[in-house]
Amino acid sequence: MGGMGEVWQATDLLLNRRVAVKMLRPEHAHDADGQARFRAEAHYAGSLSHPNIAHVYDYARPSRPTPVTW
Repeated sequence: MGGMGEVWQATDLLLNRRVAVKMLRPEHAHDADGQARFRAEAHYAGSLSHPNIAHVYDYARPSRPTPVTW
């Protein structure tokens, strides 16, 4: 867990591969500055290409918060 986001291991069901999903922590969900920093991080990380840096495949902002259930 980082400062603003949480990283989860998941499976991309379409391509059947393991992925990491980084989500903005709930306490930052309504913080405009936090959202901007999170969006900038996704943009900058997506522009990098290196074997030791995770690839960014997608960035999305839900239209409304969705609780995570198990």
